[in-house]
Amino acid sequence: MNLFEAWERELPCLSGKSKLAEAIRYVISRRTALKRFLADGRIEIDSNIVERTIRPHSITRKNALFAGSDGGGRT
Repeated sequence: MNLFEAWERELPCLSGKSKLAEAIRYVISRRTALKRFLADGRIEIDSNIVERTIRPHSITRKNALFAGSDGGGRT
């Protein structure tokens, strides 16, 4: 028996507002990604590498938000 199937069968028996029901719905909604992560050891559990890579671009975009606009920086 699949663990996800067991959780799906248990979910209707739980209060919809309970923390356990919320956690089960969260895991079930991300089932495909979780299975892929567990099956492929090359996949990172977090996106820190990607976030560090795009950070300089995000900072530049934020700093240049009002560049070229005389009134854009006024509040």
